[in-house]
Amino acid sequence: MTAKTKIIISDLHLGAGLEGAGGNRLEDFISDIDFVEWVHGLTAESNRTGADMEFIINGDFMEMLQVPAVVRFDPTEPYPPAAYAANDEASALLKLTHITQGHPGLFAVLADFISHQPRRNVVILRGNHDPELYWPGVQDVLRHLLGATGEVVNLLQFPPLSYLTDGVYVEHGNQYTESVNRFQNPSAPLDPQDPTRLELVWGSRFVFEYFNQIERERYWVDGVAPMTGLIWYGLHYDFPFAARALKLLLAAVPRLGLPREVSPKQIDAISALEADLADPDDLPALQARYESDPAFRHEFEARVLEALRDVSTDDTLLPSARDLTPAAALARAEQLADEYRRRLRSEAQRIATETQARLVTFGHTHVSETFPLADGATYINSGAWIGAADFSHATPAQWEDLFRHPDAYANQRQLAFVRVDYDAAGQLSARLLHVGQPTPPGGTGSGGVHPAPSPHKGCLPALLLLPFRR
Repeated sequence: MTAKTKIIISDLHLGAGLEGAGGNRLEDFISDIDFVEWVHGLTAESNRTGADMEFIINGDFMEMLQVPAVVRFDPTEPYPPAAYAANDEASALLKLTHITQGHPGLFAVLADFISHQPRRNVVILRGNHDPELYWPGVQDVLRHLLGATGEVVNLLQFPPLSYLTDGVYVEHGNQYTESVNRFQNPSAPLDPQDPTRLELVWGSRFVFEYFNQIERERYWVDGVAPMTGLIWYGLHYDFPFAARALKLLLAAVPRLGLPREVSPKQIDAISALEADLADPDDLPALQARYESDPAFRHEFEARVLEALRDVSTDDTLLPSARDLTPAAALARAEQLADEYRRRLRSEAQRIATETQARLVTFGHTHVSETFPLADGATYINSGAWIGAADFSHATPAQWEDLFRHPDAYANQRQLAFVRVDYDAAGQLSARLLHVGQPTPPGGTGSGGVHPAPSPHKGCLPALLLLPFRR
């Protein structure tokens, strides 16, 4: 059998580029240089050994929800939600232009990677943040940009949902976790009412109606999860910011198209809170009372919970109104994070059984892990290439440190990927690795999977995207 290797990554979330010294506060990907050097190394390895290589990008390659569909992009301009919501083919092409111009080296090195001999091909799957890859026009632009046309057109593929080859199954994974990010027809994610547009799932609406505005003010919130904790600890450690965030979210609720109808009682609660938060000059007095009066604090938190009840079908933003304490809210968020991890492991086992795949890989959660499945198969989550610090089990002291010193967390990057090598008999050996980590020898002949060290061991908890953002 010809020697070959598969490389699997996910969740780069490429935006429109930094545009200078952090000018674009909605850009999450800052690892262009690392990516270019790493892929250059892979290309050189393939040329040196003569081994075929397949490079698989498993969803959320591009961050279409944070790039506006405008002809000329100004990173300082607070574009309206409609500019980010636009997802017809023409709008998708405008967004793609800004993304490719914002990361020219990354697309250039992928073009250099593609080769007929040794055979090096690229596979790009869709995620819940880049369903625009469905459009033929978007695929055509990427084909020309990466030089995958004519005789080598088959060296760039865009599978509709999943990719199964050589005993390896690859899928983004958003269809198996929070319901707010599931498409009705993920293979063809069109709006059921308007086939010229893509379906806007609730999680996407949350991003452009609310989250983009918050991230412009505090760029580091894009990496914090759970959002529950951010809200509660924000009230304790940065009341003015938390109050502004709540005000924006309350205003967005009627436009989100919630899975469940907003009740008259909830509407009244929203209106009352909006009135309390309307005048910035009143916030110091509100903060002082919140901090000094336990009874008022309890009442205020109960009102917040009532106003945001059922904002998510999975209670991922805030728990039900019976849980009135920050500790209870955080506990619920921790349970949800653990539940999503269990769901992906369970789905990986189902897929391995049904397809006979020896390796199942997902992305989406931004948490890399290796987990053994029955009958010798393995599940690996490829993690993410953007800031990640998991606060789902953080202590109050760690949350306070986040608010006091956010830069210490926001610039952490794991740069995880999955490497699959095959021996002469076709047995695969898969490893979860990180860019900069020495690559171990190729195949072992055992068909085994070699776990990588935990990416969080020996460091501060890593920031994880809240479930809506994933």
